Amino acid sequence: MQQVGRVWGWLTGKSHESEAMENERQQRMRQVVRTGISSGGARGVAILVQIAIVPLTLGYLGQERYGMWMVISSLIAFLQMADLGLSNGLIGIVADRVAKKQNHELRKIIISAYAVLSFITLALILFAVLIIPQINWQWLLNFQSVLARQEITDAVLVLVVVALVSVPFNASQQIRLGMQEGATNGLFTSSGSVLNLILIIVVIHMEKGLPWLVAASMSGSLLAQIIHAGMLCKKFCTVEKQVSYSPVEGDTVVIGALLSKGVLFFVLQLSALVSYSLDNLLVSHFLGSSEVSVYAVTMKLFSIPGMLLSLYLVGMWPAYADASARNDKPWIEKIFWRSLRVSIAFNSLISLLLLLAGNWLIHIWTKGIVQPDIDLLVGMALWGILNAIGGNIAVLLNGLHVVRFQVLIALGALIMNAGLSLWLVQKIGVSGPIWGSVATLLGSYVIIIIYIKKMFSRW
Repeated sequence: MQQVGRVWGWLTGKSHESEAMENERQQRMRQVVRTGISSGGARGVAILVQIAIVPLTLGYLGQERYGMWMVISSLIAFLQMADLGLSNGLIGIVADRVAKKQNHELRKIIISAYAVLSFITLALILFAVLIIPQINWQWLLNFQSVLARQEITDAVLVLVVVALVSVPFNASQQIRLGMQEGATNGLFTSSGSVLNLILIIVVIHMEKGLPWLVAASMSGSLLAQIIHAGMLCKKFCTVEKQVSYSPVEGDTVVIGALLSKGVLFFVLQLSALVSYSLDNLLVSHFLGSSEVSVYAVTMKLFSIPGMLLSLYLVGMWPAYADASARNDKPWIEKIFWRSLRVSIAFNSLISLLLLLAGNWLIHIWTKGIVQPDIDLLVGMALWGILNAIGGNIAVLLNGLHVVRFQVLIALGALIMNAGLSLWLVQKIGVSGPIWGSVATLLGSYVIIIIYIKKMFSRW
């Protein structure tokens, strides 16, 4: 059969190597599509849940307490970085081991990752319990009601503890992505979203306070990810039983590699999240918690293009990593530019539609409580379009393990965004931070695209 294949390859001008590479490319894209479809279902469920949650909770809590909740919810993104970037580092490492069929090494990496994340989580929970009650949250968030003052410390403590407990279990999603089994993630993500909504309805029906509402909004997702992690751990714990391995006894090389990779992702995530979360904090501090509701709800609406686009991009990170491990550079360059063009066109169309219908949609969504100005809507629309560029850049560079360059750009962008947002929120009000973000993103993306073009030209 091999001889026949060689003769057919000679007659058709196709070698076994080119056929094998084409098969790999097709399989890679099939995995991207499967992950996208699964993520699409999960994201669709999450969007529907968010649409239901906003009027439920906004009407129940009132504008100030809802705004306060949105501000402290910004902490979740920071707390997800408690893994020191290790989870995101896993995607490329796992994809590389899978492509090279290094199954035993893959097993060691996954066990070590869970062990390190569990240790970090326990240490941070103890620290949080000691520190959170000492912070003057009323001064920081600038809220006025007596009820808000009574609830704030417990609400923050609940949010921090539940988010930290989630950290080791959430790594299962990155492991699945690295294995190009991202389609499995959608089932657990959507189940958690639905359970969150059910628990929120129960809490509102029981007329419980904000701390209970915070716990309800996160506990369903936590339970789903615990089950997911248990299934993944069982899969690897039942493989290669004859090999005794304990991360405590020491594969320090594996743990060191994970942490060194993770630190770069940690700095990158921290820079991006400070820039992103700083907006709500600036609006709350200078304009009051009530204005955060206007900013946060509008951003939720204009996050939809990026959320939809991420259904496709979530599978591209491991796909680029797989192609890089197989040295398939022409495929990477071709797919990146095609993906970038389509993504910009898609986000531009959706963002324009949201700009035209934004006030009407938000009025219906919040029952008239939130009414954004046109300058906020325009800024958010531009931000939504720029997300198409940022998403494609991130998955490409992450898949190619180009992280140090991203860190340098992110740190510079953080300084620029913080300065612009601080100045603009005092000059033009609630729309100031988003215009600071738009200006920063434009400058950063010009530099990065030039870098990518030079990188491709050297291949």
